[in-house]
Amino acid sequence: RRRAAPPVFAHQYPADGLGPDLAPFLPAVLARCEEHMSFQVVEYHRHLECLGADKPALFFGLDDHQEVHPILFACKALGIPSIGYQLGMYARGQAAYTLEGWEPGTYQWYDHVIVWGRYWEDVVRRWGKVYPADYFLPGTNKHGYAYNRLDSPAFSPKNILVPYEFWGNTLRIGQYMTRLMDLGYTVYFKYKPDERPERQLACYGLAPEYAARLRHVDKITDELMAEVNIVAGGMTTLLYDLLPYGKETWVFDTEFRLLDDMVQDGWARLVRFEDLDSLPEPQRANREIDRESLSRSEPLADVLKRHVIARLPGA
Repeated sequence: RRRAAPPVFAHQYPADGLGPDLAPFLPAVLARCEEHMSFQVVEYHRHLECLGADKPALFFGLDDHQEVHPILFACKALGIPSIGYQLGMYARGQAAYTLEGWEPGTYQWYDHVIVWGRYWEDVVRRWGKVYPADYFLPGTNKHGYAYNRLDSPAFSPKNILVPYEFWGNTLRIGQYMTRLMDLGYTVYFKYKPDERPERQLACYGLAPEYAARLRHVDKITDELMAEVNIVAGGMTTLLYDLLPYGKETWVFDTEFRLLDDMVQDGWARLVRFEDLDSLPEPQRANREIDRESLSRSEPLADVLKRHVIARLPGA
C-alpha cells in the first residue's frame, strides 16, 4: 500500500557481539524504521508543495499517531490550524498519546483534539502532562450503537463474545477460547470488516473441532448483544465501546498491558488462564455504566459543527 521512497538515511549498524539471534534481526528492524521515516520525510515535502499552492483553512483528521505526521507537520509549517478526533482508546500503554515523563510544550501535535468523553481526557492527564489545560474538546464516540438492552431466548450466562484483535496475543487468547469451550461456554467470534475472516480465525490456532463450534459475528447489533452475557479480549477498544450494553467484561491476562487502565478503573475484570477452572458460574449481567463519561450523548453532527465547521471562514 505504500510507495517506496528514496532513503533519507544511510547508516550502517554493525552486528558484532549481538549473538546469533539478534545479529540478523536488529539491523533489519533498524532498516525498517529508517525506511518508514524516509517515507514520512518524503511525504512531508510533498504535502508542503501541494498545500502551499492552495492553503486550506483547517486540517481535520484522526489522531492516528502512526500515519498523520507528514501532513500534520506540513500544516504546522504553513500555519494551517488543525483539529484532531480521538481514534481509539487512551491508556497508559498507549505511550504515543500519554507521553509519560514528557514536559509541557515538548510535543507538537494537533492544535486541539476532540475526545469522546471526560474519561479519556482523565486517563491521558493521569499519566502525562504535555497537553495544555484547554487542549481537549468535548465530543462523542465516532462509532454509534443503539445500546438497547433486549431479551433473547438464545441468551445464556455462558455466552461470551470475543472480538478479533490485530495486535493481541491471538494464540494465547485462542487457548482461553478453547478452555472456555471445554468448560461449557459458547464463544461468539467477532470479525473485523477489513480483513478476510479465515485469516483472522487462523491467528488463534484453534483446533478444527473447536473452530467449528464458534458462533460467527459480522456486526454488533442489539439483537446479537441480547444473546451475550460476557465480552472478553486482550487489548481492543471494542471492549470499551460495548460497555454501555451492561455486560460482564473480562480482560484476558497476556503480556499485553493495554487494558490495565480498564481493569484499574473498574470497567473490567482481569481473568487469568490458570483461574478459568475455578471461576464461579456466571450470572446474568446487567451493569449500570456511566455512558456519558465514556461517550457524550451529543450527536456527532453537532460536535463537528461546533468544533470544526465553526472554525471555517464565514461559518
